[in-house]
Amino acid sequence: MRLWEGSNQYLIEPVKILAQELKELRHKSLPLVKVIWQKHGTEEATWETEESMKSNPIYSHVKMSGMKFPIGVEL
Repeated sequence: MRLWEGSNQYLIEPVKILAQELKELRHKSLPLVKVIWQKHGTEEATWETEESMKSNPIYSHVKMSGMKFPIGVEL
């Protein structure tokens, strides 16, 4: 996911992973992470899929151990 702010079109990067959750759907489980974005507070944190965070080269600096994101660590 690319987040752009205002007319200047600059990239907003993830700053910290607040939480992890496993969303149980009918036929599968969906791992989610709650992300604080650059220049935004915790009230504007969003839930993103782990897969979208791993597969997007923009977020390649996000360090993971196995399938887990480090919760509460500055990214």
